[in-house]
Amino acid sequence: MKSKLLLILLLFSVPLFSEDIYQRIQETEKNINISYSKKGDLEKESKEIQEKIKEVIKKEKGYTALRDRTERELYKIEKEKNIIEKNVERIKKDIIKTEYEIGELNVSQKQQEQALTRRVVALYKLGKYGYVDILLSSEDILDFESRIKYLMLISEADAKLIQNIIIARDKKEETKILQKQNFDKLKIEFSKKIDCENKMKSKTNELKTIVNNLKDNKKLLEIRNREIQESLDNLNKTIENLLKKRKLLEEEELALKREFDAKRGNLIWPCDRNKIIGYQFNPYENSKGIKITIPEGCNVYAVSPGKVVYADWMKGFGRLILIDHGGGYYTLYGHLSSIDIEVDKEVKTKDVIGKTGQTGSDEGPVLYFEIKYTNKSVEVKKWLK
Repeated sequence: MKSKLLLILLLFSVPLFSEDIYQRIQETEKNINISYSKKGDLEKESKEIQEKIKEVIKKEKGYTALRDRTERELYKIEKEKNIIEKNVERIKKDIIKTEYEIGELNVSQKQQEQALTRRVVALYKLGKYGYVDILLSSEDILDFESRIKYLMLISEADAKLIQNIIIARDKKEETKILQKQNFDKLKIEFSKKIDCENKMKSKTNELKTIVNNLKDNKKLLEIRNREIQESLDNLNKTIENLLKKRKLLEEEELALKREFDAKRGNLIWPCDRNKIIGYQFNPYENSKGIKITIPEGCNVYAVSPGKVVYADWMKGFGRLILIDHGGGYYTLYGHLSSIDIEVDKEVKTKDVIGKTGQTGSDEGPVLYFEIKYTNKSVEVKKWLK
C-alpha cells in the first residue's frame, strides 16, 4: 500500500529528486524546521530571561534606597534601645538604693521596737501605781515638780518612740510599694528592649532576604541563560550541518541527473526485441510510453542502475515495475507476466527484473516501457540505442 501511494505521488506530483534522496532531503528539511522551531523557542525564552535579569538589576539598584531607608529605621530603633537601656540601668540603681533603704528601715524599726519593748517591760515592773509611787516619794515640792517634769519628758519620749515606729513602718511600706513599681518599670523596659531587638532583627533579616532573593534569582536566571546560549550554539551547529547535508544531497541528486542525462541515446533496450508497435497513453496515470511487441515469458531488463520503488499490479499497466535512477528519472515496465525483483532492491544495467506478458493489455503479449523525468514522460526513442 505504501509503494502504491509512493507511485501515485511520483506520477501525479512533481518530484525533483529520486525517491531515496527525496526521502532523505525531506527528513533533513523536517529536522531543519524542528531545529529552527527549537531555536525560535530558545531565543524567545532567552529574551524573556534577559528582560528578567534587567528587572533584577533594576531592583538591585533600587535596593540602595531600600537599604538606606532600612538603615535609618534601624538607627532610630537603636537610639530607642539605648534610651531603654539607660532607663534599665537607672531603674536597677533605684532598686538597689531602695533595697538599701528598706534594710536601713528594718534595722531602725527593729531598734525602736526593742526600745519600746524595754519601756513596756519597765512600766510593767513598776506596777499599777508606779508613777504615783514615784511622785509620792518626793522629798519636797521642788522634788515633786522635778519628778513630774521628768515623767512628762519620759512620756513624750515614749510617745515619740511609738510615733517613730509608726512612721518607720509606713515609710517601709511606701518604700516597698516604690520598689514594686521599680520592678514593674524594669519589666516594662525589658519588654520594650526585647521589642526593639526583635524589630532590629526583623528589619535586618528582611533586608538580607531581599538581597539574597535578588542574588539567587539573578544567579538562576544567568545559569539558565548560559544553558540556553549553549543550546543555541549547538542548534546553530546542527542547523549548519543539516544545511550542508541538504546541499550535499541536492548535489548528489544533480550528479545522478547528469549521469543519467549522459546516457541519452545509449540506453539498452528493456527486452531482446526493439520493434515498437505504437505508443500507449494511460488516462488513469497520465503516462505516455512505448509498446514493444514480444512473446510472453521473455526477459525484461533494467536499462540503467537504480532502485526498485514499485513492483505490483497497477490499473492500466497490469503487473508493473518502477525503477528510480536518481536525478528525477524513473523507468516503468508494464504488462509483465511475472515480477522477479522486490521493492527496495538495487539493480544494475541488464539485470533481469521480470518476464514479458499481457497483464492489463488488450493487444496480447506486449512490453510497455516509459521514461519519466519530474513527472513528465520523455521521448523514449531518443534515449534508446
